[in-house]
Amino acid sequence: MSEYNYQYIKFFDDVRASDVGIVGGKNASLGELLSFGIPVPLGFAVTAKAFDYVLESNDILYDGVLITLKNYIQKQIEKISEELRKEDIKSIRTVDKICANIRTHIEQAKIPDSLADEILDAYHKLLDRIGEDTTFAIRSSATAEDLPDASFAGQQDTHLNISGDDAVLEYILRDMASVFTTRATAYRERAGFDHFDVKLSVGVQEMAGGLGGVKSSGVMFTEDPDSGNENVVVIRGTWGLGELIVQGVEKGDEFLVFKHAPKLRIISRSLVKKEKIMVFDTDKGGTITRPVKDERQMKYCLTDDQVLQLGKYAIKIRQHYGRRMDIEWALGNNDKIYIVQARPETVHSQKGDTEEIFYLLEDPTKLMDDGVAIQNTGTAIGRRIGYGKVKVIETINDAHLLEEGDILITEETNPDWTSYMQNLGGVITERGGPTCHAAIVSRELNIASIVGADNIVETVKQRIRDGDLVTITIDCSEGESRIWAKEVEYDYDTIEFANLPRTKTQVLVNLGIPKGALSAGKYPDGTGLARLEFIINDEIQIHPNALIDYEALLMRYDILLEQRKKVENIKKSELYYKDPFNEEIRKLKTTLDKIRDLTIGYDDKEEFYVDKLAEGIATIAAGVWKELPDGSISPCIVRLSDFKTNEYANLVGGWIYEADENNPMLGFRGASRYVSDDFQNAFILELRAIAKARSWGLINIVPMIPFCRTPEEAKNIEDIM
Repeated sequence: MSEYNYQYIKFFDDVRASDVGIVGGKNASLGELLSFGIPVPLGFAVTAKAFDYVLESNDILYDGVLITLKNYIQKQIEKISEELRKEDIKSIRTVDKICANIRTHIEQAKIPDSLADEILDAYHKLLDRIGEDTTFAIRSSATAEDLPDASFAGQQDTHLNISGDDAVLEYILRDMASVFTTRATAYRERAGFDHFDVKLSVGVQEMAGGLGGVKSSGVMFTEDPDSGNENVVVIRGTWGLGELIVQGVEKGDEFLVFKHAPKLRIISRSLVKKEKIMVFDTDKGGTITRPVKDERQMKYCLTDDQVLQLGKYAIKIRQHYGRRMDIEWALGNNDKIYIVQARPETVHSQKGDTEEIFYLLEDPTKLMDDGVAIQNTGTAIGRRIGYGKVKVIETINDAHLLEEGDILITEETNPDWTSYMQNLGGVITERGGPTCHAAIVSRELNIASIVGADNIVETVKQRIRDGDLVTITIDCSEGESRIWAKEVEYDYDTIEFANLPRTKTQVLVNLGIPKGALSAGKYPDGTGLARLEFIINDEIQIHPNALIDYEALLMRYDILLEQRKKVENIKKSELYYKDPFNEEIRKLKTTLDKIRDLTIGYDDKEEFYVDKLAEGIATIAAGVWKELPDGSISPCIVRLSDFKTNEYANLVGGWIYEADENNPMLGFRGASRYVSDDFQNAFILELRAIAKARSWGLINIVPMIPFCRTPEEAKNIEDIM
């Protein structure tokens, strides 16, 4: 316990999870993490009692009468409650003005001398304890924050890279004021919290990595945040400070860690281009955002060992708290990993085994054929459907134009948008990933959402200008981001899976999309058919033979270029007008360029195919993993590739290898393809992928051979396997 006898200060070492009423949820969690060996940067909390002290010791002239700042705020809260009861999005503008006035008064308040003395004494003692010059985060911590049944995440402010006596005192007041941001005030109203029952503690915490700065940072979830699947830890990160992920500026690299293997295994890696990085501003303090150097943009922000260490911390935290957790992490430039926040996850923990299953009542294939689809590159958040009048709102200043049931189209959202989102039909953002603000709030508010849909703002604006777009349907029901340019009929069922009867016959599900398996695989007894075609078509996109022959194709391209030069040197001959090389050269160049782009980070192109196939298979197998009543693990039956020639031809490089067939359904497919000299090496890559996924602990994977015509084919397949 602390040797210091402070009235308004608690060092993190002395704080536990039960101290939420004293130091707020965030600070209480940090102290709890330290108590069981989780690496947390050191710090102290300015208690909620200090918050009251500031409000009660400052006076303000109101209607000619001198009253305390606390009484003034109470009068303003009555006005806020009246406005928010109107359930009119436009009333938020009035609330904005009231909240801004409250914050200004708090920021201009004087910290009583006795409190300021304690804060600065604790600050200097913390510096002595750290033993070197460093820099701090000033972090708000509300007493109703990070509760199991309500998430106040992002509602108050955090300030980074702060140092010096005056700056620490200034930003503590700013944090105290942030309890009355519009977003936090509206959230408390909606969640049923009395505004004055929620008080603010402020944490003063060393920045992870100290003055050396942060190499990378991000978030992780002890379960999949979209589906609630308990079999994986999901980790996202980017270079520098993790605010850019929360803001939606960067999607971040994603890693899935499978929990149930004899030792933790990474079963999926998703690399994204990281163009911006937030770092310390060494000149002015605070932070700045700058471009990422070209050579780092397409490199993972974590090593495999660092991912696995984070996975271990996630599981340890999950076990200690006994509930699903949402965790923030940072990797210092000193290569030390720190956990900087851990709070209860509040969506799936409240849903339990109750799921809303949404489904279209119209044929999606016909909708596609009719041109109703708006193509997009976004990520589906959850599996909901929602429709409404489309509203393109490009800045928060115009958010008051939103009306109940609208579909918001915008570049990105941040916590300032929260109060405007609660009555919407859905949200589509141009930036962001599964852990950005729009995604988190959409899950919590149960609204349909797509994030990271490149260029969607301009696409929708053009459709509106053309006069053919008034309403939009957001369709995430299949785990993919589908946008329909009209109101599409849909329905949903609410199912309590815990109450469904257990049948003697196993209930198995057919799956193809790996991330979709984390949702669809939670309740069935296993996978009756997992199809590789979806993984190959969506994740790999390249004909396996083009990867096997990559070096040979490069040589062929060089030879064709040389031949073309010879032809061009005899322009006057007949050969000039009958040049046979140009078309193939163009097609081959396009193919090689696409392969190069899709396989960044892989010198060995065969390894790319094996890894991505193994990751997709493993994700499906992890999605359905569970112990069945008889003690066995639910099976994942994986059908090896069964593309037909015309489908293989559509892959990158497929034109080189696939012939035209009159009846592809009965042609060169399945087992007959596997044993052929033209495809056997590609088949072996599939077997290597199965073996790799099983080596990660997914021993429930069972391969299935499709379209086996004769016993001889079966015998040949067995010999190859």
